[in-house]
Amino acid sequence: MKKGKLLNIALSIAFINILFVCFSIINVNAEEDTDTLNTNDGSTVMESGWTNKENQWYYYDHGEKKTGWLHTDYWYYLDQDGKMVTGLASVGNQQYYFNQSGAMQTGWIQADGTYYYANNSGYIQKGWLHKGPWYYLDQDGKMVRGLASVGNQQYYFDQSGAMQTGWIQADGTYYYANNSGYIQTGWLHKGSWYYLDQDGKMATGLVSVGDEQCYFDQSGAMQTGWIQADGTYYYANNSGYIQTGWLHKGSWYYLDQDGKMVVGDYYINDQYYYFNSNGDLQLGWYYRDNQYYYLDSNAVLVKGWNKITNKWYYFNDQGIMQTGWQLINNQWFYLNASGDMQTGWLKSGNKWYYLNKSGVMVTGWAQIGWKWYYFNEDGAAVKDDVVIDGKTYTFRDDYSWISNCTRKEFVERAKRYLGCNEKDGSFKKIIDSYNKLDPLPRGYKVKYTDSWCMTFVSAMVRECNLLDIIPVECSCGKAVEKAQAMGIWQENDAYVPQIGDIIMYDWDDNGNGDNTGWPDHVGIVAEVNGNTFKVIEGNKNDAVEYRTMTVNGKFIRGYITPKFLS
Repeated sequence: MKKGKLLNIALSIAFINILFVCFSIINVNAEEDTDTLNTNDGSTVMESGWTNKENQWYYYDHGEKKTGWLHTDYWYYLDQDGKMVTGLASVGNQQYYFNQSGAMQTGWIQADGTYYYANNSGYIQKGWLHKGPWYYLDQDGKMVRGLASVGNQQYYFDQSGAMQTGWIQADGTYYYANNSGYIQTGWLHKGSWYYLDQDGKMATGLVSVGDEQCYFDQSGAMQTGWIQADGTYYYANNSGYIQTGWLHKGSWYYLDQDGKMVVGDYYINDQYYYFNSNGDLQLGWYYRDNQYYYLDSNAVLVKGWNKITNKWYYFNDQGIMQTGWQLINNQWFYLNASGDMQTGWLKSGNKWYYLNKSGVMVTGWAQIGWKWYYFNEDGAAVKDDVVIDGKTYTFRDDYSWISNCTRKEFVERAKRYLGCNEKDGSFKKIIDSYNKLDPLPRGYKVKYTDSWCMTFVSAMVRECNLLDIIPVECSCGKAVEKAQAMGIWQENDAYVPQIGDIIMYDWDDNGNGDNTGWPDHVGIVAEVNGNTFKVIEGNKNDAVEYRTMTVNGKFIRGYITPKFLS
């Protein structure tokens, strides 16, 4: 091939390559039009400075689109697409506010119908802010106005956002804020007594406060004595409590359940009374010559037993209200100095007596609460060693009987329940037995759906009357605490138990040393054979069953070691 022909081919190839490169450059410039500008003469130059495209502002530095923070005359923020940010915006962990020109703002900012505050770094502040007065900015940075909760307190902020103290008139009522700005609730003494409800609003008129009613005038001041309001009368004692029921102020008055003074005809406990226009009682109790009488609706003196305002009184044949010991129908009763029939424990002289719910003095054996007592023929409670029906019983200084139930009898009682289970419902009698405790430990009535291992042990304690030597509970942990307080808790896992002892388990025991965790389960030691022993447990596999354990074995939390008499 000739040299001339080869040269022509080479030049053609070079020309094609030059065209390809030029086409590529033109194509790149077309794709990256955000970086260049076309001039009038058709050439392109790199963009710089602010550029508005499709109503969005961008900033270029020699063709490079900027993002993030930008400082020119002010601080600006450009998002990940390079768009200039305006308004409230989050940047990193902070919020900022940028005006319509994009400039970051500091100090007080009015926007979106509220106020924000940005510090010198532009951070939108939240929480408390002290700028002369105190202000509070919520979690979005908005300045709080009006009544607002901050933490566990309420505060009041005026329309300028300033926290208020002292008396505050707002929303048609009054509030009171202390020097720290806390809106007060409950009682407040400022010359007079005031009451501020749970929302901090000052009470006026008749208001319930706890279990009592009080009356507050239009200024909010609590009233005492006779109060004329709402077309009737009330009476408030020196503590401001509106009285109800009988009231003796020179004459007898009756104030209904709302505290209103009764006038005219009125029935109380199904008996008729009449009160004149001044509220004076014309029938009912009558005091004369140091004696009390009671006149029925027919002005007839009542005699015998009468229940008056939920209390029982006894009037003799002359209609005189009786006090002290009274033998009525061969039964003894005690009426206090006010004539009320007494029930429960009564100390008369140096002796203790017990009057049942009907007011009758008890004699003989009686179970009161969790304990048994014995009262002689005169009704006096006995203590120390006493022979009753040929058998000697021992009573404590508090007159309660010390049970003589043995360890073996305690275990035999538990054995009666072996096999009781949830499947056939036979376990329910254990729960029912426990719930007969009066009062119930911690006031809790065990449900059939509750775990019942400790409930089973406590039911056996109740049935054997061992409540004075073994704590009763439905919680294993609480039972341990009570046993520790009684001095009958054995912490040593290596302790060799006796029958009648109560073993506590902790299923988290790793077997290293004495376990001190929270107890999970419990049972009654029924047999001890050398280094092993058997336990009767409630709620084992949802039933009352045996378990065999080894002395100092794993899972032993400790023992309750009752002080049986035998």
